[in-house]
Amino acid sequence: MRGATQNIIAICAAAAIILLSAGVVRSHLNPATSSLPAYAGGYRVDRISYGLDPADPSRLLSVRFRFTPATAGNYTIRARVVRSSASYVPCRRTDSPSDQWICPLPGIAVRSADQLDIVVEEVRPSTYSLYLPIVLRQ
Repeated sequence: MRGATQNIIAICAAAAIILLSAGVVRSHLNPATSSLPAYAGGYRVDRISYGLDPADPSRLLSVRFRFTPATAGNYTIRARVVRSSASYVPCRRTDSPSDQWICPLPGIAVRSADQLDIVVEEVRPSTYSLYLPIVLRQ
C-alpha cells in the first residue's frame, strides 16, 4: 500500500510540474495575457509532456514537445528541467510527426524538476571555403 501511495504522489508531482511549466512558459512569454504569442523569439514550443520511468514513477525519463519555428531551417535543441543544473541534454527530432522533439532525462527526480529551460540554436551552413593546393613529389 505504501508503494502505491508513493506512486500516486509521484504522478501528482509530475502533473503539477507539467502544469507549472506551461504556466511559466506562458506567463514569461506574454505576461499581460498569459497566452502564447504566435512566435516568441522566432519559434513556438507547446504540447509539452513528460515521460515517467515505469519502474520508478518518481523519476523522469524524457520531455517531449512540439517545436514550430517562424522560419524553416536546421535547428539544434537542448533542454534542462532543474534550474540549478548547469548541464543541458541534447534533444532530437522524432520521426513522426517531424515537429515533435524528445529530450532524454534519465534518472532525474520529479521533485527536483522545477523549470523547463529550452535552448534553440539554428545551424547555418558555413559560408567559408578553404582550398588547399595539392603538392606532388616526383
